[in-house]
Amino acid sequence: MRNPNTSYLFNPSPIWRPGLWLLALLGGCAQHPTAPLPTSSIDHPPPTIAQQAEKSHLSCWQIEGKVGVKPLKDRTLKGGSAFLKWQQNEAHYSVQLNGPLGQGSVIIKGSPDGVTLTDRHGQLESDRAEQLLESAIGWSIPIDHLRWWIKGLPDPLDTSTYLLDSNGHLQTLQQAGWRIEYPRLQPIAAPHQTLTLPRTIRATHPRLKTTLSLNRWHFSGCEP
Repeated sequence: MRNPNTSYLFNPSPIWRPGLWLLALLGGCAQHPTAPLPTSSIDHPPPTIAQQAEKSHLSCWQIEGKVGVKPLKDRTLKGGSAFLKWQQNEAHYSVQLNGPLGQGSVIIKGSPDGVTLTDRHGQLESDRAEQLLESAIGWSIPIDHLRWWIKGLPDPLDTSTYLLDSNGHLQTLQQAGWRIEYPRLQPIAAPHQTLTLPRTIRATHPRLKTTLSLNRWHFSGCEP
């Protein structure tokens, strides 16, 4: 009988191709990962492999929910919660946080040309969203990786170790120094089929723990 929990080590090439995630799930890049994720072999493709390919091509979407941040050992960081609205349009995104630390609205906009953060104090610019967010409100959240983690996928541009559940959905992911867990999933009507997407995401780093609750998903055509 097949072990219901299957883990993989994904080592992407420097140039991302949409088929890499598909190939990884087929076992082309499967190796023995390091602890603490258990290992097992894969004898046939996960049952949701078509869903994973579909999710990897979702490039224009919106989500609404809530994010909470709790510092662990790093006292330079701040805790709190905020309402979240994220709009992704290909490589461009807009992340709006309402109410973090009583600061009103914080808006982060990113593109291949750079990142800007706007709050009540003005505007900051950088090439790293995580750096801007930490400077502005004391939260260290990996925005660039989150665009993939939110869809229940590892970032294809970085090495990852992940564990699938018995239905082939991402259960636990280790990437970029973070451990991401998906305790709750939800069926969402996407453009071509109903997908199983995260409802709750817990991301833990030695510095802090972040919890995302995703209440609404919206899909629309990509804007030029």
